[in-house]
Amino acid sequence: MNDLGLSPSIPTKDTYNSEYEGFCFQADGLSFRSRRAKKTPKKQGYFVAFWEKDTNNKNIPFSFEAFPDKLVISVIDGPLSGQFIIPKSVLREKKILKHKGITGKMALRFYPSWENSLNKTA
Repeated sequence: MNDLGLSPSIPTKDTYNSEYEGFCFQADGLSFRSRRAKKTPKKQGYFVAFWEKDTNNKNIPFSFEAFPDKLVISVIDGPLSGQFIIPKSVLREKKILKHKGITGKMALRFYPSWENSLNKTA
């Protein structure tokens, strides 16, 4: 994060999504939720889950209102690495966060620049 000129707070481990190394932190007045995407054996791209539990202990998408300012998805694959830093407003626009009748999503697949020969629906 220091390469970005940010001064991050001490990260707080996320209760859920531990297999994706989930944590939250703050930097320069902004809040962040972070996940590490995983390479999957049968499909190109890198998969990541992000959800929370409701009062009935059921997995649900994050809500726009409660979500931090940005989502950080890190991809590390041997010598290749990169990050997707997505503002909360874009997550709402793309219907990833639950908001006003939008169901939201609990997982996504990310395609860094080194992924090629992608399926046209990717």
